[in-house]
Amino acid sequence: MRLIAIALAILSACFVTTAFARDDNKNRIVPYFYHETSYGSEFGHNPFSSFIHYSIDTLQVSKSFDTEDLWDRAGEVIENLKDPGQAMLVEGGVDTFVHYQIFPTRIDRLEKSKDALPNYFLHLLGGGMLYRKDSEWFDRGGYRFPKAYSAILAMTAEFIQEVFEKKSTPSDDEVADFFIFRPLGILLFSSDVVAEYSAKELRLDAWPSQLMYGINSSNVRNIGLNFHMRPKFLSYGDTGFFLFFGMNTLMGASHSINDTDSFSWGLGSAVEEVRRGKLVTRSSAGLFYDRNGSLLWSLLINGTEGLAVRANIYPGATRLLGEKTGLFIGVEDNGDFLVGVTMIPSFGGLSNRFTRGAAHD
Repeated sequence: MRLIAIALAILSACFVTTAFARDDNKNRIVPYFYHETSYGSEFGHNPFSSFIHYSIDTLQVSKSFDTEDLWDRAGEVIENLKDPGQAMLVEGGVDTFVHYQIFPTRIDRLEKSKDALPNYFLHLLGGGMLYRKDSEWFDRGGYRFPKAYSAILAMTAEFIQEVFEKKSTPSDDEVADFFIFRPLGILLFSSDVVAEYSAKELRLDAWPSQLMYGINSSNVRNIGLNFHMRPKFLSYGDTGFFLFFGMNTLMGASHSINDTDSFSWGLGSAVEEVRRGKLVTRSSAGLFYDRNGSLLWSLLINGTEGLAVRANIYPGATRLLGEKTGLFIGVEDNGDFLVGVTMIPSFGGLSNRFTRGAAHD
């Protein structure tokens, strides 16, 4: 995790030394995604927590992505970005790159083109939305260059994620993500028209898990940055289509309970392993309860991280936990229990594993 610590230290120094409160209200960014909230997953949202969630998101697939040999992998990513033509040539050339990473060009290999879907949903749509949301946060805080700060964070997080993924991704993967899809997402969501449509019509947003640090280990658990959509044009009355996507992808329905609360559910799959050109998944399901778009609690069955059960109760969801305390409960595939607690403000909480009556991690 030293890579993230170094990046955060550099970015923090830049923000502290260059941020000045504005004297006017000119060129303010319209807040479509960031709304100051005192409960749920939105409570305590800030660009640094967003940065960490995005950077380490794929580490929840530990069979394929990890933090070993980071400097060597960082060097490999840099080399591929310095010479994208060579990176594409290694994987079969420009035609193969376009077919696998951008859009299908070969009828006889349509199956392989589905590998491009994460580029559109996660890097362009989800990554673009997070850039806009963080820009709105910086703007609300009075920073002089909110879009610049958000773009720097977005591209730094993208690079770090590519490094974590390098163990199991082809040479041209970072070329598509870093040079095409994340920048395109930033460009699109800089537009008020795109941001407004995505927020109000697609009802796109992010639901991050509550990161937990193992008390007696150096690993992070309960990793997960998932996005969701509940498009208005696919709704009828109090019920509408629900899409939850990321390393855990579910489809189902969302039901309005009242003017503020909604209950959503979905069925689908969770990624267990990523092999070059192929995803290994397992069946998964989830239940979600939110208030004004801020997730209060969630329950995932057969999700990522080898968790048969993953329950998150966010700050402000219950009187028992209080307004600033969140709870994570997990059951691993082998039957071990994980329990963690987090408090706002923080980037995460502490967890411990309980095995056969003994606690360890």
